[in-house]
Amino acid sequence: MKLSQALYAAYPSNVSFKHGLAVSYSNLFHIHSKLNHSDQAIEHLKHCQKIWSELNTDFPKHVEFKTNLVTIENLLNAQEKPNHN
Repeated sequence: MKLSQALYAAYPSNVSFKHGLAVSYSNLFHIHSKLNHSDQAIEHLKHCQKIWSELNTDFPKHVEFKTNLVTIENLLNAQEKPNHN
């Protein structure tokens, strides 16, 4: 993760590094979610959303970026909704 962050910081316009960092944040979200660490999970999801949003803005014709952004936004909305059980 630190390597992905360092590469992204050094080369913020490199699509591959941005993509890799977004995937890393997504993976961290899933890990923390399974461990019931909801605050950390949401934090990673928000980082992921920011990067997919940037990629989608920079490359609007790239379907994967748009699809991943929608998926992450749906997950974020589901995580932030209060549980009324």
